[in-house]
Amino acid sequence: MSRSKKKNIIEEDIVVFSLEKINNIDEKVINLKNYQSVHTFLKTLVSKHGLKSDKIGLGGYISDMAFLLTSVINNKDLDTSFFELQVDDSKKVEYDPDILPSNI
Repeated sequence: MSRSKKKNIIEEDIVVFSLEKINNIDEKVINLKNYQSVHTFLKTLVSKHGLKSDKIGLGGYISDMAFLLTSVINNKDLDTSFFELQVDDSKKVEYDPDILPSNI
């Protein structure tokens, strides 16, 4: 039996994952009730702060993100009042899904 090499685990203050832009989302998916609920939820999160954008970055502690994703998976509690967002008014953008290598 061969020994596998141990991977070095690097501790970071924050880890950022970005999704690639999907150019052609299947119309069947767009018409699903769950897609529409989540889309409306995300648009409402943005608009309730008086903002408008087709791009959004969400982050937080793993436990908070787990709560958000669990709520979405269960398709309940999509009430935006459960989620307190902090918006960076400085317009300094460190996260932009368009800067992914596959989107350039």
